[in-house]
Amino acid sequence: MSAFKIAVKNLKQKPVRTVAILLGIAALSGMLFALTIIYLSVNNSIEKGRARLGADALVVPQGWQEDTKGILLSGGPSAFYMKADVEEKLRNIKGVAATASQLFVISAPLSCCTVSDTMLIGFDPEKDFTISPWLRETLKKKLSDNEVIIGTNILAEPGGRIKFYGKEFLIAGKLEPTGMKFIDSSVFIPMNGVRQMIAGSEENALKTLRIKPDEISAVLLRFDQDVRHEEVALRIEYALPELKVVLASDVLRTARHNLAVPVKSTVAAGVIQWIVSLIMIGVLYSLSVDERTKEIGLLRAMGAKRKDILGIFINEVFLLSSAGGIAGIVCGIVFILSFQNMLRVFFNVPFLFPSLAYVLLLMLAVLAFALASGLVATSYPIVRASGISPYEAIRKSG
Repeated sequence: MSAFKIAVKNLKQKPVRTVAILLGIAALSGMLFALTIIYLSVNNSIEKGRARLGADALVVPQGWQEDTKGILLSGGPSAFYMKADVEEKLRNIKGVAATASQLFVISAPLSCCTVSDTMLIGFDPEKDFTISPWLRETLKKKLSDNEVIIGTNILAEPGGRIKFYGKEFLIAGKLEPTGMKFIDSSVFIPMNGVRQMIAGSEENALKTLRIKPDEISAVLLRFDQDVRHEEVALRIEYALPELKVVLASDVLRTARHNLAVPVKSTVAAGVIQWIVSLIMIGVLYSLSVDERTKEIGLLRAMGAKRKDILGIFINEVFLLSSAGGIAGIVCGIVFILSFQNMLRVFFNVPFLFPSLAYVLLLMLAVLAFALASGLVATSYPIVRASGISPYEAIRKSG
């Protein structure tokens, strides 16, 4: 009988102990996999969201800076307004390289809107650096006033039609996911189309929009290279005290901070759990080895060499560690898929799964970690058992 078959037989003979060791390894593997996926997902979303946003800062009316951070991180719909002439003033501030105004409208939970409580973002196609670059690269065309681009979370497809405040739009394209709800759950409309929608709402919709033609919600900024963003922000707020600057770097730093505290606490708890689990697995496996002293002696008496005994135990550890690692990965995936929205809201962070290649590499790494942990925990009883002589083994077993 091969060492592998003997290992399988031995594990089946002690199901309670086998399951206890397996669960210990599964808990370690699951925690490691879930924490790493969460961390990678937040960072992945931050990088893609920042690239899609294309701005170094957003300028909003005084008192709306925290709402703006919330919009960017968790995507909660919000609308506020200021005079459109601030864009020209911002363009003249030293350190500002480019500006692009946006207008926020929240869709109503009424029959005049296909999708309710959604951010409708009006943008200027001539100045915009959030959607326009994507249009040039992907659609290779400009949008008409009656066309829109939707985020990946909007339940509609390109070629379809969508209506807001009685005005119907053609869906020209759908953005790839970024994990930032500000982008993924919004509808982007050329500024002229939004103005037409607002002007026609009194006649065509159940709710009239009271937004003036000379109002905007925010101005996206790009700064000159080699300037300190904080200095430009202070310069803007000093010159225009009615405005507040929300730096993209601050928003991303907030997202990382929101996740860092619970992750550090969980990692600390995980390290403690790992040490305790190693001790527990080692003790359980040591008891298992002690109970099988006679079996080891008989195998040695029948001609089994030390490497054969080692092979049996290593096969057992390999089976336990592999099964525990796979079980932990499966549980980690189920946990993340089930609670990703809650994690996003609770920690106020964006969330976008890394690529399949990253996930597969992580799975292999976690399996390697599980195997290494199993070997570390059981190394002492395995080495001790494999070195025992046939006579001593049979004598100790009584």
